[in-house]
Parts: sequence; C-alpha cells; structure tokens
Amino acid sequence: ETSTLISVWLIRAYAFVYWGSYLLSWLVIPITTAYTVSGAFDFTTRAQNALRENMRTWILSLIALIAGCIYATIVHGFSFGTIRGLLISFGNSLGLLVVIMALGSGLVGFPSALLQFVNYEERLRYCEFRAAELMERLEDARGQLALAMGEVVRIGRKFDAGKVTAYNPAESLERLRYCYSIIANEMPVNDAGVDDAVVRFPQPAIDDVSGEDAVNGDQPSISLSEMDLADIRGNLQRKAIEFRKVSYLWREQCKLAFELQDLIEWKNNSSAGGSGQATDDFRSQSSMTRARSTQYLNVYVLPVVCRILALFFAAVSVLVIFAECTLWSVKVFKTPFNLSPFSFALHSPWLDSRFSIQLYCFAVVLFFAMCFLFAIFRFSF
Repeated sequence: ETSTLISVWLIRAYAFVYWGSYLLSWLVIPITTAYTVSGAFDFTTRAQNALRENMRTWILSLIALIAGCIYATIVHGFSFGTIRGLLISFGNSLGLLVVIMALGSGLVGFPSALLQFVNYEERLRYCEFRAAELMERLEDARGQLALAMGEVVRIGRKFDAGKVTAYNPAESLERLRYCYSIIANEMPVNDAGVDDAVVRFPQPAIDDVSGEDAVNGDQPSISLSEMDLADIRGNLQRKAIEFRKVSYLWREQCKLAFELQDLIEWKNNSSAGGSGQATDDFRSQSSMTRARSTQYLNVYVLPVVCRILALFFAAVSVLVIFAECTLWSVKVFKTPFNLSPFSFALHSPWLDSRFSIQLYCFAVVLFFAMCFLFAIFRFSF
C-alpha cells in the first residue's frame, strides 16, 4: 500500500512538472520575452503587444492541433486522452528533433573541438578573423545606435521648440511629453569605468536643423502618437542591446587572442631555452611563479590530456554510429547475430550486477549529454 501511494504521488509530481514546463515553454516565456522587449509605456499596451507578437505561432499550433484531433477522431474516436496525447506528441516531436540534430552534431564536433582547443596557432588565427568580423558588426551597431539616439534628440528639440502636435486627438501633449521623458531617461550613457574608446556609446547622429535654427523655432512641425514613441523606445532598446552584446563579444575575442599569443610566445621562448620574460613583463613579481605554472600546464599538460580524451571520445562516437547502423541485428527481429556493441556489452558476463549495468548506462548517457550540450551551446539561433 505504501509503495502504491508513493507511485501515485510520483506520477502526480511528474505530471505537474511536465505540464508546468509545457506552460512555461508555450505561454509564460514567450509572453514574458515579448513583454520585456516591448516599447509601450503602460502594462496593458505592453501585454497586448506581447499577445499580438505570439498570436501567429499560437494560431498555427492550434490549427495543427485541430487537424490532429480530426484525424485521431476519424481513426480512433474522440476522447480527452486524444488531446493530451497530441499535446505531448507536439512537445516531444520538437524536442526530439532538436535532440537528434544536436546529438548528431555533437558526436562529430565534440572530439574535434577537443583537438582544436589545444591547437593554439589555429585558434589564434580564428580569433583574429573573428575579431575583425566583430569589429565590422560593432561599427555597424554603433552607427545604428547613433541614429536611434539622434532620433530621440531630434524629437526632444521638437518638444523644446513647441513643434510637436498629437496625432491622436485623444492623447494630450502632456502625455506625449511624459512618454518622451521616459525615453530620454533611458538613453544609454557611458560608465565612468569604461576606458576603451572602441566600446563607448556613440554620440547621437542628428541630421536635422540645430543650433540657432532650433532656438529660433525654424523647424517643421511633426505629429506624434504614443505608439510612435513606443516604437522609437523599442528601437532604441534593441540597438543598445545589440551594441552592448557585440562590444562584449569583441572585447572577449580580443582578450582570448592576446592570451593565446602569450601562450605561443611562452612556448616558443621555452623551447628555445628562454624563460618566458616576454609574457611575464606585465605581471607582478609575486605572481610570476603561478603564471608560469599555469602556462606550463596549458602548453604541455593540457594538450596531451585533450588529445587522449579526443581519441577516446572519437572511438565512442564511432561505436555509437555503428550501433545505430546495426539496429536490425538486435534480437528484436530474431536474427542470430547481435552486431550492436552496446547491446553486446549489456549481455556480456562483465555486467553481471545491477550496479554495474546502471553505471554503464550512466556513462553512456553522460557522453550523450556532453555531446548534446556542446552542440546546443554552439548553435546560433
């Protein structure tokens, strides 16, 4: 009786976790994400924008669900279990598709990445090309952000000159001024600790009349609505986020390139009989020993370990692919041969205890998880 009660509670807990994650994936996370990036100024408008942003995906999913229900009703008859099964199949099908793609990529890419990780010369060349590409993206993001900031400044001068009128008669000019003040307060500014001129926020790019013409009011009038200001706010937020992201990636890539160059120079100096002063000049005297120990491990120990692991994981990947290609030989089809190495290991006398079988399965699943996570974090969405 106790075991039956525990099983019931485990089933309920699993159902709660499963359907809770289902709601998070299809409702909570999409709505929250769209609500966050919305440029509207009140909760109701931002919530409406979030719902409108995800409405297309929900409508297409609902059409697919209705089509599946019609097919299942014709074939098996309608029941609430049919709807539940279709919802589960939708989530599992998408998840399994991602797992298959990521696992297939990770089986090949994970051992190869271990070999490339200790090839410092090749990684340095890649970092240099990557840094140049990120610099181009950074300049483009800087230009786009400068235009967005210039648009905000231009509208502010329109407000100061009294050249702004409400496009919607239901909206007052005071409401528009309040919305603009929110945008002006959210204008990105440089931190005091930022000393790199490359990653500093740009000056607003203004292509409108300014100076004495702005003071004298020689500017054309414009009509604005709260929705127009919301679009300007959202555009400014997106451009600022893009600039921060690209500037961070560029700095990290340059930092990695400098570290790889130091390792290569230290390796060349140590091979030539030097003591690596070229890489220790910028370090304090107290940290030289620790820095040299770290460089010795990175230059001589880490490459050996990574190459051994890469060869081992490559052999396991080959066995996995071979096992997938020999599924027909498993005794499901009552054939006399079993060519799957994993199935052969499970039925071998070496795994004669429950603990050894569980440990073996855990090791295989752990390898799959490493390949999957490696591929997932390398994908660019």
